[in-house]
Amino acid sequence: MRFNLMTTFLSATAFICFAATDLQANTIISGQFYDSAALNGAATIYSGVEPDAATADSQFHNSNIWNGLGISYYFAGGAVSFSNLVASTGANTGAGLIISEVNGAYNGTPALPDTYAFAYSPSTFTFSGLPSDQGFTLFLYCYDELGNREEVFTVGASSFDTANGNPSSEDPVSAVTGIITGVTSATGTISGTWAAGSSNNSLSPEIDWSGFQLDIASPTATPEPAAFALFGLGLFVLGAACKWLPRIRA
Repeated sequence: MRFNLMTTFLSATAFICFAATDLQANTIISGQFYDSAALNGAATIYSGVEPDAATADSQFHNSNIWNGLGISYYFAGGAVSFSNLVASTGANTGAGLIISEVNGAYNGTPALPDTYAFAYSPSTFTFSGLPSDQGFTLFLYCYDELGNREEVFTVGASSFDTANGNPSSEDPVSAVTGIITGVTSATGTISGTWAAGSSNNSLSPEIDWSGFQLDIASPTATPEPAAFALFGLGLFVLGAACKWLPRIRA
């Protein structure tokens, strides 16, 4: 009887303690740039799992809802920003993206990766509103129809040069993909640069960014102090019960 009581109580208390922890899955944010003016036709925003990203990072198997990031082809040039990005679940993450220099967007075809934002000069980009000090994987989609628009993305010590990219299974002729990894800052940001590569011989030169998927690791969950207090109280009550139970039975 005493053993069964102890086992049941400890199991229940442990369940309550661990249920009180803040366990969360990784946050996945996916985005596709497109021409909101639809000069060459309207874009179709991707949805669901994109196979190249899912092969590179198993967390992208959870991708579902994507953010459509519209920029007009006729944009005069300058900074663009996108706020309240949603996660793959559709939940508002509170995250945002700012790109310091963009000259417009174009829909080569309606679908990713053939819709893209373009720029004629080096630019910076910043994701904000993310969990702080957490590992991330940034999967990038880049358009390069003629093979002469090499571009380089850099975040800290990690970089992706499209000259070494993998052909996109969505359009292996005109687009490539690649990865950047790192850790978010203490203020929950990812900041990097987007610039033409040394072999980019297009006019201006032009660089084209189709979209991205961002996988942010969840903070390590730890039991709340109240959970520890509950567990301690449970042990105290259990000890008292085990002490007095034989006397009651007698």
